[in-house]
Amino acid sequence: MNKKKAGLAVFIILLLMAAFGVWLRRSVPGTVHLNLTGTPGLKIAGTLSADGVAREFSGVLPTNITVEARAFEYTIMMQAPLGELRGELTVGGGPSGSSSTANEFSGVKGQFSRTWRGESVMMTTARKGDPR
Repeated sequence: MNKKKAGLAVFIILLLMAAFGVWLRRSVPGTVHLNLTGTPGLKIAGTLSADGVAREFSGVLPTNITVEARAFEYTIMMQAPLGELRGELTVGGGPSGSSSTANEFSGVKGQFSRTWRGESVMMTTARKGDPR
């Protein structure tokens, strides 16, 4: 094997190793932080889902939720007619975003997903009676 072919083989091996590293990184769960703020003491309730496992949630503002997940979804609603609610979602040092509302009995919802194709974060507001 001459030097050109050996150099090309090393380059291809390094390229394949880098691609595998990127793919492996995408399949590892991320540390997801949901920071809920707004009117202090406001009662909130909703659902959280981490990697397809859903659970009910209730609490008062301010509160923080941290999970390790590849996919995370939430819908949090105000349990009082007046107040402000803000949800801020951050994932490690990567994607982040927020949504907020001050409408009667409204809320915030969002999601994070990490797949081999990439990462995405979406946040919006929710109204009572909206489909999840």
